[in-house]
Amino acid sequence: MEIGRHIVEFEQRGAARAEYGACLLPILAESLSRDFGKGFDASNLRYMRLFYQAFPIRDALRHELSWTHYRTLLKVEQEAARTWYITEAAAQGWTTRALERQINTLYYERLLATSDRTRYRQPPVRIRP
Repeated sequence: MEIGRHIVEFEQRGAARAEYGACLLPILAESLSRDFGKGFDASNLRYMRLFYQAFPIRDALRHELSWTHYRTLLKVEQEAARTWYITEAAAQGWTTRALERQINTLYYERLLATSDRTRYRQPPVRIRP
């Protein structure tokens, strides 16, 4: 989380991508690996950056889910669907394999397409005046 925040806020200065593009993550990966050991390759740093962009509020994370769950959830582009999968994965105790299967078979989207839509819709967001 903090590494993803650092990449986005400091290295990229809040932009979607760094101006110096493809060079940033390999250079950062080499530096972090030298200082902290394994687990900081460019691929993992990409996931860390995506993780921070998708889940900037740390308090909203579910402790029942693992890093692998969250990496799988990054594939879900629609925020409402991602939130639903998070809630269901935690409530149902889905393994990462089960979560991936549900995402790949578009479980959320299929539920919305059923005739009993109100049962599966998320409640509307209320905005206080």
